[in-house]
Amino acid sequence: MRAFHLSTILLWTLSGCIASASPSGFLGDYSDFEPGPGVMVVRAAITDVVPTRPLLNLATSVPPARGASMAKRVITGTHLFVGRVSIEAEVLDSVTGERLVAYVDRAAGGKMNPVRGLTTWGQVKAALDDWAAKLRQGLDTAHSESAD
Repeated sequence: MRAFHLSTILLWTLSGCIASASPSGFLGDYSDFEPGPGVMVVRAAITDVVPTRPLLNLATSVPPARGASMAKRVITGTHLFVGRVSIEAEVLDSVTGERLVAYVDRAAGGKMNPVRGLTTWGQVKAALDDWAAKLRQGLDTAHSESAD
């Protein structure tokens, strides 16, 4: 396994991916509150970031190399040369600090999306976009239930 040192440029790229998860920012109206009753704090960490290797991803998307990629997927759960990223997050009560929700997930790119697979960060950005949408949906659901 190859380890990557997260450079300043990479961190800036990833923060741009997170900030652009939706046109208005995925937190929208939820991002400007003071701690108090009924207010939650969301903490998240992006871990295990592995960029796509576009040319090798493409090369292993066609026979006979596709067979090797499929075999790796059966054994490890991911194809050859695709991007992957993990997230760890928790939601805390802002007053007590009590953990209300914990979330851990991992996403890896596939071979069936050539556009995302042919850019270094496309598959990682897709996972971040998906998680941002899930977080926003969860916040919307929790907010609507508390209003009832």
